[in-house]
This record gives sequence, structure tokens and C-alpha cells, in this order.
Amino acid sequence: MIKTDDPKKQGANVRDALRRFNRSLKEIGVACGIEAPLTSYVARHSYATIAKYKGVPTAIISEALGHTSEEVTQVYLDSFDKEVMDKYHTMIIE
Repeated sequence: MIKTDDPKKQGANVRDALRRFNRSLKEIGVACGIEAPLTSYVARHSYATIAKYKGVPTAIISEALGHTSEEVTQVYLDSFDKEVMDKYHTMIIE
């Protein structure tokens, strides 16, 4: 990564680094036999979900994820509950 003060180049550097990171995560997932492709998004969701279920305060999760407020984090965490519920509803119906 080339250091620069140019915001556009900084943005491009971040996107490139994220692409490399996601590519590496996918390779790790394949090597571990994980069916779903691993990405930084999946890693963030996994971290937040595990933290929530272990009783970590929302304020701490919010800070760890870099959210601007606990309200943003709460919306983020609430979406997980719906995903889990949908998964079980589908399992019951099938």
C-alpha cells in the first residue's frame, strides 16, 4: 500500500486492501471446509452475534464495530435475531 495524503488514493488503497483481505478469508474458509464464503462482512456479523449472545454490552460491541452510535448497533444486532428466526421457521416448515 502506498502512503498518500490524497483522499481518492487513500480510498482506493482501502478498497484494494479489503479485496485482498476478503480473498484471503475465502481461501481460509475453503481450506477449513466452510461452505459459506467468508468475508469481512461475515466476520463482523459473527463477532457481533457471538458478543451479543455472550452478554457483551451493546456499547462495547458498538465501539468495536466502529459504529457512530449504539442505536446503529442495535439495528445491526436486531437484524441477526430476524435471520435466526427465519432460519428456524424455514427448518420447521420443510
